[in-house]
Amino acid sequence: MMNLQALRKDLLAPTPGRAAQALRIGLICTLTLLIAETYGTPEIALTTYVVFFLNQPDRMGSLVQSLAITVLITVVLACLFLLAPAMIASPPWRIATMAGVSFVLMFLNSASKLQGVAATVALVTSNPRIE
Repeated sequence: MMNLQALRKDLLAPTPGRAAQALRIGLICTLTLLIAETYGTPEIALTTYVVFFLNQPDRMGSLVQSLAITVLITVVLACLFLLAPAMIASPPWRIATMAGVSFVLMFLNSASKLQGVAATVALVTSNPRIE
């Protein structure tokens, strides 16, 4: 069994690209925070937290995942805007819709090639505190 010192040394050992990745994520989080604060976006912490899901070690993976999330969020929000008039006055229907959207997206997360993307969209679209 590894001792704690060896484990700590392995986890904190410098690897190629680690500093650049940390700097890039820090800069993107800062810019996201500034833009969200400027426009008064609700749930700024959630907006900034999504940055961690979208950043992959390779730039092409980040780009593809960002485009997939943008398309999926657009489709889900379009469907929710169509359902909004029917559920706006009824809290039970709102809860049922949030549960249904979460279930469908988590199913897509586990049963399709949208792994990681669908879970992030479920986190963003099923947040009950967004007004």
